[in-house]
Amino acid sequence: MSNADALPTRPFPPQHVSVGYHIVALSHTITGKVAPNHACPIRKLEGPWNIHQLTRLNVIIEDMAQNYGLNSNNPTVNAYDILAVQPTTEKLFQAACSTFEVDIISLDFSTRMPFYLKHTQVGQAIERGIYFEICYSAGIRGELMLDVGY
Repeated sequence: MSNADALPTRPFPPQHVSVGYHIVALSHTITGKVAPNHACPIRKLEGPWNIHQLTRLNVIIEDMAQNYGLNSNNPTVNAYDILAVQPTTEKLFQAACSTFEVDIISLDFSTRMPFYLKHTQVGQAIERGIYFEICYSAGIRGELMLDVGY
């Protein structure tokens, strides 16, 4: 992928550095299987500030039958600094906790989860060094939109 094909990035506000931010992770989200020829579309931030940039791949996983290749042998996955998955079924959540080589399991709480989180699975993921991310901003934003009459 050429630089011209890379995703545009918004300028990084310098006030973030002044309040103590020294690392930023820019994300790219894919739904389904990661294509073998996928290249990271995130460009390096440019500017005068001293900031460490990370790249993050978010994969929304929907079908257990697909081989997602979420392991350290996949060069496409290795092109990113952080790998996050968002499982949509209980079996995929179990696989993310027990077998997928990921950094973050992202849970979308803006809608009702189609499965319950089991303590043993969460504990297994934590033992493997996996972090959890809870996404709830869309749920809050929806409530606020209703309150102001949208």
